[in-house]
Amino acid sequence: SRLSDLPSAQLVSVSVDPRNDTPGVIKAYMTKNALDESNWRFVTGEEEAIRRVVVDGFRVGLGDEDSKAAGADDIMHSNSFVLVDAKAQVRGYYRANNDGIADLERDLRALAVVVPAKH
Repeated sequence: SRLSDLPSAQLVSVSVDPRNDTPGVIKAYMTKNALDESNWRFVTGEEEAIRRVVVDGFRVGLGDEDSKAAGADDIMHSNSFVLVDAKAQVRGYYRANNDGIADLERDLRALAVVVPAKH
Protein backbone atom coordinates (compact mmCIF):
# COMPACT_ATOMS: atom_id res chain seq x y z
CA SER A 1 0.00 0.00 0.00
CA ARG A 2 2.98 2.35 0.56
CA LEU A 3 3.72 2.10 -3.16
CA SER A 4 0.16 2.50 -4.45
CA ASP A 5 1.15 5.78 -6.13
CA LEU A 6 3.78 3.90 -8.17
CA PRO A 7 1.79 1.57 -10.44
CA SER A 8 4.96 0.63 -12.34
CA ALA A 9 6.51 -0.87 -9.18
CA GLN A 10 6.26 -4.65 -9.23
CA LEU A 11 7.09 -6.85 -6.24
CA VAL A 12 8.35 -10.39 -6.81
CA SER A 13 8.88 -12.91 -4.05
CA VAL A 14 10.86 -15.98 -5.09
CA SER A 15 10.24 -19.17 -3.14
CA VAL A 16 13.42 -21.02 -2.27
CA ASP A 17 11.41 -24.06 -1.15
CA PRO A 18 9.64 -25.31 -4.28
CA ARG A 19 8.92 -28.73 -2.79
CA ASN A 20 6.58 -27.13 -0.22
CA ASP A 21 5.67 -23.83 -1.86
CA THR A 22 3.48 -25.18 -4.63
CA PRO A 23 1.35 -22.77 -6.68
CA GLY A 24 -1.69 -23.80 -4.59
CA VAL A 25 0.11 -23.16 -1.30
CA ILE A 26 1.32 -19.79 -2.57
CA LYS A 27 -2.17 -18.81 -3.75
CA ALA A 28 -3.67 -19.76 -0.37
CA TYR A 29 -1.00 -17.67 1.42
CA MET A 30 -1.74 -14.65 -0.76
CA THR A 31 -5.49 -15.01 -0.22
CA LYS A 32 -5.16 -15.53 3.55
CA ASN A 33 -2.98 -12.42 3.87
CA ALA A 34 -5.05 -10.32 1.42
CA LEU A 35 -1.98 -9.59 -0.71
CA ASP A 36 -2.53 -7.48 -3.83
CA GLU A 37 -1.91 -9.65 -6.88
CA SER A 38 -1.99 -6.69 -9.26
CA ASN A 39 1.60 -5.74 -8.44
CA TRP A 40 2.95 -8.60 -6.32
CA ARG A 41 3.97 -11.97 -7.70
CA PHE A 42 5.08 -15.00 -5.75
CA VAL A 43 7.03 -17.32 -8.01
CA THR A 44 8.49 -20.78 -7.73
CA GLY A 45 9.95 -23.35 -10.08
CA GLU A 46 12.54 -26.05 -10.43
CA GLU A 47 15.36 -25.79 -7.87
CA GLU A 48 18.02 -25.23 -10.53
CA ALA A 49 16.00 -22.42 -12.14
CA ILE A 50 15.56 -20.76 -8.76
CA ARG A 51 19.30 -21.06 -8.10
CA ARG A 52 20.09 -19.44 -11.47
CA VAL A 53 17.77 -16.50 -10.79
CA VAL A 54 18.61 -15.94 -7.14
CA VAL A 55 22.30 -16.85 -6.94
CA ASP A 56 23.57 -16.22 -10.48
CA GLY A 57 21.20 -13.36 -11.32
CA PHE A 58 20.57 -11.48 -8.08
CA ARG A 59 23.85 -12.62 -6.47
CA VAL A 60 22.01 -13.55 -3.26
CA GLY A 61 22.63 -16.74 -1.28
CA LEU A 62 20.18 -19.58 -0.85
CA GLY A 63 21.98 -21.09 2.12
CA ASP A 64 25.18 -22.98 2.59
CA GLU A 65 26.08 -26.46 1.46
CA ASP A 66 27.07 -27.47 5.02
CA SER A 67 23.49 -27.09 6.24
CA LYS A 68 22.25 -29.19 3.32
CA ALA A 69 24.91 -31.85 3.89
CA ALA A 70 23.98 -32.04 7.56
CA GLY A 71 20.39 -32.78 6.55
CA ALA A 72 19.00 -29.59 8.02
CA ASP A 73 15.30 -29.21 7.33
CA ASP A 74 15.34 -25.45 7.80
CA ILE A 75 15.26 -23.49 4.59
CA MET A 76 18.08 -20.99 4.39
CA HIS A 77 17.44 -17.84 2.42
CA SER A 78 18.65 -14.32 2.06
CA ASN A 79 17.58 -11.66 4.51
CA SER A 80 17.60 -8.95 1.84
CA PHE A 81 15.56 -7.26 -0.81
CA VAL A 82 16.96 -6.68 -4.27
CA LEU A 83 15.96 -3.66 -6.35
CA VAL A 84 15.91 -4.50 -10.06
CA ASP A 85 15.17 -1.93 -12.76
CA ALA A 86 13.03 -2.29 -15.89
CA LYS A 87 16.09 -3.53 -17.81
CA ALA A 88 16.66 -6.37 -15.30
CA GLN A 89 19.74 -4.67 -13.83
CA VAL A 90 20.31 -5.01 -10.07
CA ARG A 91 20.25 -1.50 -8.62
CA GLY A 92 20.67 -2.22 -4.91
CA TYR A 93 20.48 -4.59 -1.95
CA TYR A 94 18.57 -3.81 1.24
CA ARG A 95 18.29 -5.42 4.66
CA ALA A 96 14.91 -6.72 5.72
CA ASN A 97 14.50 -4.23 8.56
CA ASN A 98 12.87 -0.81 8.93
CA ASP A 99 15.95 1.14 7.80
CA GLY A 100 16.54 -1.15 4.84
CA ILE A 101 12.92 -0.94 3.72
CA ALA A 102 12.98 2.86 4.02
CA ASP A 103 16.14 2.96 1.87
CA LEU A 104 14.57 0.61 -0.67
CA GLU A 105 11.45 2.75 -0.92
CA ARG A 106 13.53 5.90 -1.35
CA ASP A 107 15.63 4.33 -4.11
CA LEU A 108 12.62 2.79 -5.82
CA ARG A 109 10.92 6.18 -5.93
CA ALA A 110 14.07 7.78 -7.36
CA LEU A 111 14.33 5.03 -9.95
CA ALA A 112 10.67 5.39 -10.92
CA VAL A 113 11.39 9.03 -11.81
CA VAL A 114 14.50 8.14 -13.83
CA VAL A 115 12.99 5.16 -15.68
CA PRO A 116 9.29 5.85 -16.34
CA ALA A 117 7.07 2.84 -16.90
CA LYS A 118 5.93 2.03 -20.44
CA HIS A 119 2.18 1.61 -20.82
